[in-house]
Amino acid sequence: MNSTSSPTRQYYYWLDSIRFLAAFIVVISHTAHVFQTNFEGLADNYNGPLSAIMYLILRSGAEAVLIFFVLSGFLVGGRSAEKIRNGHFNTRSYIIDRSVRILLPLIPALLLSYIVNYLIGENYTWYDYLGNLLSLQNIFVPPVNGVLWSLSCEVWYYVFMLGVALLIVNKSKKWGGVFILVLSLMAISNLHITGWYMWMFGALFFIIRKNIISSKATWAMIALFVIMSFYMKQTYRGLLIPSIPTPSRDVILSLYGLSAAYLLSYVIDKKPHSKPGIVLQSLGEKWSKFSYTLYLCHYPLLHVVYKYIYPVQSDQMNLCTTLTILLIATCVTLICYPIYYLFERHTSTVKQFINSHLIHKP
Repeated sequence: MNSTSSPTRQYYYWLDSIRFLAAFIVVISHTAHVFQTNFEGLADNYNGPLSAIMYLILRSGAEAVLIFFVLSGFLVGGRSAEKIRNGHFNTRSYIIDRSVRILLPLIPALLLSYIVNYLIGENYTWYDYLGNLLSLQNIFVPPVNGVLWSLSCEVWYYVFMLGVALLIVNKSKKWGGVFILVLSLMAISNLHITGWYMWMFGALFFIIRKNIISSKATWAMIALFVIMSFYMKQTYRGLLIPSIPTPSRDVILSLYGLSAAYLLSYVIDKKPHSKPGIVLQSLGEKWSKFSYTLYLCHYPLLHVVYKYIYPVQSDQMNLCTTLTILLIATCVTLICYPIYYLFERHTSTVKQFINSHLIHKP
């Protein structure tokens, strides 16, 4: 359904910085996974509490990916829901926007994955790559790149929101909306279902954020987020306090997503006033532009580094090892930037071209 043009998009503070930071944390976590043994494999003199804490800090990728799901739900799901409610949702624009946003960085990432898989001896068929292009990994085909499992989740969350929009906004396509909803829910049930909870939390808090923010609630959510972050480590690694009573993983993930969504709702209106805050906000805005390319492309690059440049998996947990991991993660991040510059950087241009020349022909 094509409706009236939407209002000017509001700017949200700190979200860009959070998005890049989450992407870089994933890179660090995967770098540690490739170039360092697991905790049980560390040398005997590195099995104490300090080593465990350092190990857990370097392996924070799972939490960062969940923050990505919350951010996506907040920015895509929440905005779409708000447009549906206000009568500004445009089905065609939504499909173009999401398709270009996904495919423009994904195509070079799949090409890179093909080259790297060939070099390191990982064998995938042509339909595995086609399935990953269509976001069918972990449904019909395996991911050809270790991070692509989460992309199929994202895409099917977007499809779910499209079904909701068709069902509510476009009465003439109501049954199409029902079909898309059923299809997307079937796909989501075979994927990361807790990621969908995170995504929905983000969308929900985007809509209700103006009615729930208070100082007491904020302090309570900060405390909840810290506690659930601890339990995330306890659940995924089990290294901190083995005897502590621990809720189920679903409870931990749900409360983690709930508190993260609230805190995102809180920070987006906090305009930085100090010089360091302004600098961080500016840097986050610049670096976040290639966070998607960074997320999709870093994993195969790490395997190239491991096979041909630095084939070392350390059993140490010391300053030298940590600095090596950070250096490799930084180098891989910088290598991803030219890929962004050639492809993802032109997302807006490609969208405008499609709208102007292929959809709205003069």
